[in-house]
Parts: sequence; C-alpha cells; structure tokens
Amino acid sequence: MQFEEVPLQNLFDKQRAYFATDVTKTYEWRIDQLDRLIRMLKDNYERFSEAAPKDFKTAAQENARQVDPDISARRSYRSLVSALHQREGSITQSMV
Repeated sequence: MQFEEVPLQNLFDKQRAYFATDVTKTYEWRIDQLDRLIRMLKDNYERFSEAAPKDFKTAAQENARQVDPDISARRSYRSLVSALHQREGSITQSMV
C-alpha cells in the first residue's frame, strides 16, 4: 500500500479550510455536549458503577476505577477544547 506524502503545512491548510466551511460543529455545541456528558456521568454514577462489573465481569472493587476516569477524562477534553478555541481565536485575530 502506497501513501501519498503531504507536507505538514499543506495538511494543516486543508484542515483549516475544511473547518472554515462550518461543516464541523461549533465550539459552543462541542462544549455543551461535553457538559451534558459530564452531567450524565455524574447523575448516573451509581447506575454505571453497578453496570460496569456486570457488563465487563470485573470485581466490585473496580467500580470507581471504571467510572471516575471517564468523568475526569471528559473534564480534560473540555479544557482542551476550550484552550484550543482560545488559541485559534488569537491566531485568527493576529492574521487579520
């Protein structure tokens, strides 16, 4: 299988152009979805904790290790999306 070599800047420019078409979801939509996911995980913590050992056939002591990292990871994703959005905004402003 052959892969076409694409210069990094070319790839970046293509991705930025695609993003600018508004085909992708907005920053606000992404943050809202992450907030909803975090809230759902917190609101249903007990249910997930009970289901995890049954679904994955793990010991009950591992419940917290199944659900807690998901909540922490989603918070990290949210922070990352926010930081990238702020960075992209400052880059866009400097290009004007």
